Amino acid sequence: MSIKQCLVTGSVVLSIVGCNGEDATCWREMNIPIYTENIYTLWGNSPNDVFAIGEDEDSGIVLHFDGSAWEEVPLSVDDYEYFRGVWGIPGRHFFIKYQEFSSQGDESTIVEYDGQDQIEINTVVPGRYSDIWGSSQNDIFAVGYSEVPGRYQSEIMHFDGEKWNEMENTFTIALRSVWGNSGTDVFAVGADGILHYDGTSWSSMEENLPYFLNSVWGASENSVYAGGGTVLHYDGIRWKEVSDIVSWDIWVSPDSEVFISGGDEPARSSDGKNWMNICTIGHDLKSQREQYFGIWGASTNEVFIGGSKGRPQAGSIGMILKSDFKEDLNCFCER
Repeated sequence: MSIKQCLVTGSVVLSIVGCNGEDATCWREMNIPIYTENIYTLWGNSPNDVFAIGEDEDSGIVLHFDGSAWEEVPLSVDDYEYFRGVWGIPGRHFFIKYQEFSSQGDESTIVEYDGQDQIEINTVVPGRYSDIWGSSQNDIFAVGYSEVPGRYQSEIMHFDGEKWNEMENTFTIALRSVWGNSGTDVFAVGADGILHYDGTSWSSMEENLPYFLNSVWGASENSVYAGGGTVLHYDGIRWKEVSDIVSWDIWVSPDSEVFISGGDEPARSSDGKNWMNICTIGHDLKSQREQYFGIWGASTNEVFIGGSKGRPQAGSIGMILKSDFKEDLNCFCER
């Protein structure tokens, strides 16, 4: 890969060493107090209130970062129960708990956690729910899908502050992610399509796309990104493909810088026009492989990324990295 230019400021990318190969750290690996195989999801209210969702061999794990250390969140879980999404406000957080191989088939439960006690609010309709987002604690959306003969059925639930209700829809998209600019401007993406909620009903924005979509996040009603088998941008009028980068997760800063992670590729970011990546990830890939999944930031300079690291034939161990960008490091490279 040829390098045109290394930058000190600008869009943020994942690098363990400097862009020119110097022994300089751009990301810091954080200590995780318990064993996990993977960290799949990251989300927070602030840099001092961040949640990470992962799993061990046969159950889910939730961790919380208070600004100084990660601790396990005491949510009860049985074998083959996994957490898939989190959203909330300080002192009141909602998680999706998905049960695999249940006697009733795939089913999901919304779990509320107040920092001390866990409350299972409602067992939702059978299906695999994967993400949750709200405009307030009285206006929350959860999305997923169920399998019916020959196709998927989109599943959407809404919480009005008192109870969860199934939202009527006839879509056949395996929904994976939801984000909104407000309670009347909500986007949900999935295997091959994009849905939008205007406060009254859901409608299809894109369908039968030739690629899957894993995640959606935006900065405003005129700047929304969706990632997966490609990167799409919505400018308030239409969706347009802006990159062919394959990703697992996406996070967009308030000033519309885009942060992407996925697979064994480093995180990448862009202002939608100038994409960046790294010169080297700074690890001996012959002895250790890293994979990157969830990404979330409190700001462009405080970004968390989760994933796993491992050696061939030795399994994987979950990891969380936090950005450590300094002006004297070459962390940013033109793609």
